[in-house]
Amino acid sequence: MAIAFTVKLPDGNEYGPVDLATLRSWHEEGRIGADTWVWPEGSPEWLTVIDVLAGAGQEAPGAEAPLRLKEEPKVHSAAKTRTAARPPSDPAPAPKRAFGTLAALLAAFVAGLLVLGYFVLLPRLDQDRNRRTMGDAVPERRYLDPASGVSVDLPEGWVLLKPDSTLFTAPQAAARFAHPETGAFAALAVESIPPGVLTLDAAIDRAVDLRRALFTDYRERSRADAKAAERPARRLLASWKEGGGEQRVAVLALQDAWSYSTLAAWCLAKEGSGDQAMDALLGGLRRSGALEARVAEAVAALQPELPELSPASLALIVRDRLGSGGSTSEVADASTRAVSQGLPALSAEEAGELRQVYAQVYEPVPEAQRQRLAAWQRELRAGRQARPEEAGELRPLLRDALVALPDEARARLQTLNEKAIAAAYALR
Repeated sequence: MAIAFTVKLPDGNEYGPVDLATLRSWHEEGRIGADTWVWPEGSPEWLTVIDVLAGAGQEAPGAEAPLRLKEEPKVHSAAKTRTAARPPSDPAPAPKRAFGTLAALLAAFVAGLLVLGYFVLLPRLDQDRNRRTMGDAVPERRYLDPASGVSVDLPEGWVLLKPDSTLFTAPQAAARFAHPETGAFAALAVESIPPGVLTLDAAIDRAVDLRRALFTDYRERSRADAKAAERPARRLLASWKEGGGEQRVAVLALQDAWSYSTLAAWCLAKEGSGDQAMDALLGGLRRSGALEARVAEAVAALQPELPELSPASLALIVRDRLGSGGSTSEVADASTRAVSQGLPALSAEEAGELRQVYAQVYEPVPEAQRQRLAAWQRELRAGRQARPEEAGELRPLLRDALVALPDEARARLQTLNEKAIAAAYALR
């Protein structure tokens, strides 16, 4: 005679009696799991569905033989109350699929893992991160680049990383920093862009672009003027996704003549103390102003020798020469070429004024020397290098003629030259 079964789900509900075929069908449909408890009528113990089906599967195909019970079963207390003479009842409705219950159990399991990770695994990860960071750190509490005059004073908690550290990627970084406690990182970029006409906002954009290949979902929050040791600066706040999480980002940009420095710091958005750590580091960025001092010194020395140029034009050309690795001795020749290249930026009226002023310059010069001056300047405009001895003779001659101009005419000449020179450098 076929055995009847009662099924008990994890939520305590019982279904049955049902026959073996129904039990198998429910299992195949996923309504009951393999470890669901089943009581075969007359059995002294509860069995799992998989045990019941495995025992039934030993019979010949198509036969529904009596279930083979274990020879010495363990009797559960709950089973002792059951008897073979259990009162008959109408067949119970099929149980609902157990997916909901299993999902709840799985969710509870995952939640448990998360709690375990928070209290056990994450501290270990933090320790590993701290250990690795400190292993890549150097003892210095200040970064200094004497050539550019850029320095970063490290606040408490920040460390300077070794140049060969692989803790994180920062293309073209002059120095890299880390804050082990919060998991914040920072990279300093120092870039020479003569003649120094880049805006600080453009410098910030270049700093962001250096990491562009490493992040997604970039969102700019704000830009504002700032101060760094009383020097003008620009500050960016943004966010992006990198390394599996959202990063908060702060960038501070400073300029010294043709040199631009950007300090970018970032940390996971969930790290509450990371913002304070980033602010502290950005506050340690300094520029000595040594490059601007060199420019000012050169302009003061060159102004008497180049009276046709305004201080602004001189500063622009000096920054270009020094920033490109040249010298101030090249400024005079470079100015002649720049004026020639920028002439198309002048209006027809302005170009006419410029010719009139130079006519005044050359008028008192003897014809032979005037011809030599004209030939010399044609060589310079064509980009050819004049002989040093020729320049040494003709430059003072031109200087004296320019100084002899009326003040009003010389001031107008400086204004027109400045416009042409600015246009020439803007094309670079």
